[in-house]
Amino acid sequence: MAAVRGVGVSLSLQNLAEFGLEADPNMLNLDARLFADLHDWRRIVDPAPQSFALGTQVPSGPNPVAELRDSVLMGLQDPRIPSGHRQSTWGSLIGALSDAGVQTDGETLKSLPVRLELTDELVERLLGLG
Repeated sequence: MAAVRGVGVSLSLQNLAEFGLEADPNMLNLDARLFADLHDWRRIVDPAPQSFALGTQVPSGPNPVAELRDSVLMGLQDPRIPSGHRQSTWGSLIGALSDAGVQTDGETLKSLPVRLELTDELVERLLGLG
């Protein structure tokens, strides 16, 4: 049976205009979609179009990508977050993993290495290019 070797989050900018909202230039409004990489090299992606949403200030330090990564990791792995809340964040992905024959839970997933994947548009925004 395949096992999970790591998890990840694909991040993209939310299109606030879709909701009739104007973007704040000092904020990042992000769609996050979880995935799991298996030891047999399959990738299982959360079937929901959005695992969770994230709103955060645009990082202002010398390495904005690392700052964003730290912020996302804190939200996913913070031990102070109750396991029930974590289960709801990971629930859809856990279901997809189960469908693929992999049994796991939110506590196990949060302890694995995390990969962050950013869209080009988000990277440009973080680097002040877009």
